[in-house]
Amino acid sequence: MMSLLMLRHCLRECGVQLCGYSFLPKRSLLVLVPACPGAIGRAVYVEEKSRGDDGVQGTTGAGAFYTRLLNCAPNPLGRATTISYELASAGPVALTVHDVSGRLVRRIETGFRSVGEHTVTWNGTDDCGRAVPAGVYFVRFSASGETGSRRVTLVR
Repeated sequence: MMSLLMLRHCLRECGVQLCGYSFLPKRSLLVLVPACPGAIGRAVYVEEKSRGDDGVQGTTGAGAFYTRLLNCAPNPLGRATTISYELASAGPVALTVHDVSGRLVRRIETGFRSVGEHTVTWNGTDDCGRAVPAGVYFVRFSASGETGSRRVTLVR
């Protein structure tokens, strides 16, 4: 079972505050509330999944998924790249872009996502919408205790 400490760390990375929880047979019920006062919370079930070599495996009616970063294409990119990842279970995701010095350039995706494959696009801009210079960047992925990164080259 995922430790509560690991789950809190993952949620904190995504900017979500853990307000309360209770353990149920074969699953944990977590009540999550955004940091702003007066916001409506949501309940999320977190179930234990078997670990595979490429991440945490889960299943849906459509088939098996692993929690992992899949691909960034095209690479090198001129205007934009499509980033693909999949989740074995619904939960918090953090997908960010960093420069070679490790500085955060862009938060592409944060928050809760459903089970399955997801795609997002990075258009070569920072969090303020400004074009970043040509060079090497790293796409970092974090979800369900799994992390991954891909190197992308931006050409102008």
